[in-house]
Amino acid sequence: MQFGYDDEQEALQESAAAFFATRCTSAFVRDAGADPDAWRGLWVEMVELGWTALLVPETFGGAGARLADLVALLDVSGRFVVPAPLVTSSGIAVPALLDALDGPGVFAETLHAIAHGTVAASVGAGPDPGSGPDAGLRWDGRVLHGRAGTVPDASRADVFVVACAGPDGSPTVLVVPAAAARVEPRESIDPGRPCAMVVFDGAEPTEVADASPRPGVDAARTALAAELLGVADRALTIAVEHAQSREQFGKPIGSFQAVKHRLADVYVAAQRARTLVFHAAMVLDDASATDTERELAAAMAKGAASGAAVFAARALVRTLGALGITAEHDAHLFLRRARSGAQLLGTERETYLRVGRLFAAGE
Repeated sequence: MQFGYDDEQEALQESAAAFFATRCTSAFVRDAGADPDAWRGLWVEMVELGWTALLVPETFGGAGARLADLVALLDVSGRFVVPAPLVTSSGIAVPALLDALDGPGVFAETLHAIAHGTVAASVGAGPDPGSGPDAGLRWDGRVLHGRAGTVPDASRADVFVVACAGPDGSPTVLVVPAAAARVEPRESIDPGRPCAMVVFDGAEPTEVADASPRPGVDAARTALAAELLGVADRALTIAVEHAQSREQFGKPIGSFQAVKHRLADVYVAAQRARTLVFHAAMVLDDASATDTERELAAAMAKGAASGAAVFAARALVRTLGALGITAEHDAHLFLRRARSGAQLLGTERETYLRVGRLFAAGE
């Protein structure tokens, strides 16, 4: 059993790190938060590199890669707080389409478009996706009505992948053009990941399929966990570097127990999360895994990565002292991404409660 990246995934990470180091600088991330269109040039280059096509089957113009390959990429994108909709489109929306019970062929057009740069945003995945389709969305078999309160990257989306109940109450996945919905921007804690309310008033979907009760949720949680893992690692690296170089009383502050013990705790939390993210990726790539095994692995990974990312970002701010609470330093970028990612598809507490329920049920 492998708990780490293979040679190809490490090569992908090296390539991605080199790319983001030049194209996704701190200045660019800040500009993207102020300019709603700043991310588009970066997105075009990411599409050309084939990163948006990783999970899309080769039949539909994609790479047909494993979830573990996307996890390796998102681990790196989290380290650079990439302000592009890679997680929301390729990591959340695509798995929902692939989980359609009618088979992915029904969404061939949309999957092909996403692989080649179309941005998709997922609608209907609430804080506890295991509870079923969003009750606020109503599809009568012809048109869609209702609203979704907070949808990440909705303002950037070309299409919405909607999980809702069909006319007979069965779980259904729809593809709705963004032009058929009303998007009302909301303030987001993370400028690099804008949020909005999406309102559907008689929208007609272009593609429809029956779905599992939790379409793509496990893969989506694992993808989010991978990005949060990258956030935790980079925040810890910056904190350690500062602790080694900053001196007080003639000694590096990293030599003081209050600092080094806190950073050691962050390291342990990040390594624990890394192991669980690797485990989740392996389980979800294993066709013989049961639904319960997939749900359990993804929930544990998301819970651990959420906690580690927020812990690491807060520890970075504390290690920096007064510098950490200034807008001039990048610490707030990591804290914002950690907070926003930790809230999506279930908080740390919500996902751990799900893990507890699964164990209590003897599953």
